[in-house]
Amino acid sequence: MINLYRAVKSSHLNQAFGENLVCVKVDEYGTAIRPFRVAGGLFPSLCPPGYRRFYPLIGMKGHNGRDWMAYHGEPVYFSATNGSADPIVGTCYTEIDADGGKGVDIVFQDPDTLEWFQLKEWHLLEQKVYDGQVIKSGDLIGYADSTGASGGDHLHNGLKPLNSNNLEKKKFPANGYTGAVDPVTYPGIQDYQATSFILDILNRKQQLTLLQMVYELLSIIKGRQG
Repeated sequence: MINLYRAVKSSHLNQAFGENLVCVKVDEYGTAIRPFRVAGGLFPSLCPPGYRRFYPLIGMKGHNGRDWMAYHGEPVYFSATNGSADPIVGTCYTEIDADGGKGVDIVFQDPDTLEWFQLKEWHLLEQKVYDGQVIKSGDLIGYADSTGASGGDHLHNGLKPLNSNNLEKKKFPANGYTGAVDPVTYPGIQDYQATSFILDILNRKQQLTLLQMVYELLSIIKGRQG
C-alpha cells in the first residue's frame, strides 16, 4: 500500500485529473504554436479567440495529473510513504522539456505489493536533486514556478504505474494520459492529497514515535522501581 500526500502546503486544486480546462494558442491552421502559450482561468467550455483546448491537440484525453496552487518559489517535497506513513526511498530523474518546463520524476516501489511507480512533479523554478539521486519521503526536490506549458504558478503532480524500475516502462502507455492514472481510483493507493501535506504527516509520525519511546522508557523505570 502507498499513501500519497500533497507535495506543497496549499490544498487548492486548480485542475483535477481528466479535466480539460486549459487552452493553448494556435496558428491559422489550428496547430499549437511552440513554445506553448497557455491561457488559464477560463470558462470550462470556452477558449478565447485564437486558442483551442490543449490536451486533445497533443493527443491526450485530458489532464494527466493534478494541479495544486503554489506560490512562486514554494518548496516541493517527495510526497509518498508506505501504508503506515513511514518514509520510503525513491530515485530521482530531472528533465527540461522543449517548452522550458522543469520537472523531477521520482521512481519508487511499493514495499508491500512490489509495484513500481513514477511520481511526476512539474513546472518547477529549480530542481534541487540530480539524476540518480536517492531520496526518501519528505526530502526537498525543488521549488514551484510556472515553467513550460503553464498559465501561472502551480505544481503539476502525476502518478504513473511502471512495469519495472525503468522510467520508460509505463504500465499503461496508451491509456490517453501518457500512462498516468487517477490516484483516487487506482488499487493500492491511499490518496490523501486533498487533506494532508507530507511534512505534517511525517512530523506527526515522528512526534508519535517519540511519545511511544518516552512511554516505554517510563514503563521500564516504573517496573524497576516496583
